[in-house]
Amino acid sequence: MSCLICEKHKAEFPVIYEGKYFYLSHYNISKDTQKVYRGHLFIEPKRHIITVAELTDEESQEMGQLIAMGGKAIMRVLKPEHLYQFNLGHQVDHLHIHLVPRYKNTPTEYWGGRKLHEWAGADRIGGLELSELMSQFKQAVNIST
Repeated sequence: MSCLICEKHKAEFPVIYEGKYFYLSHYNISKDTQKVYRGHLFIEPKRHIITVAELTDEESQEMGQLIAMGGKAIMRVLKPEHLYQFNLGHQVDHLHIHLVPRYKNTPTEYWGGRKLHEWAGADRIGGLELSELMSQFKQAVNIST
């Protein structure tokens, strides 16, 4: 069975931080010009697992550290009004944690990590702007490590 995240990990993809067990990266649908929500970070285990119940103690520890590290980086770099962190686990059968900022003046009907992507007025970036943001996140992560 094919896994979207495992396939992504086999290819070269930009990461903000690589740990022993996990990657921290910015949400990026493709390498083309499609724009994505600014600051939406992913934490993904390198090995194929579906739920947190499958994590080893060492993996759990690293995942917790990356959640905090990624959250601090988002708060330092983007200064959002709120930070969502969630895992749904029903669209892609590979554990991944979302860290999603909510910016000031976001209409309340779009509050909630997944709802932000539905908002036409959401802050979206791509290309060079996304690359520059990734560099800022890498610097912020280095401050916390």
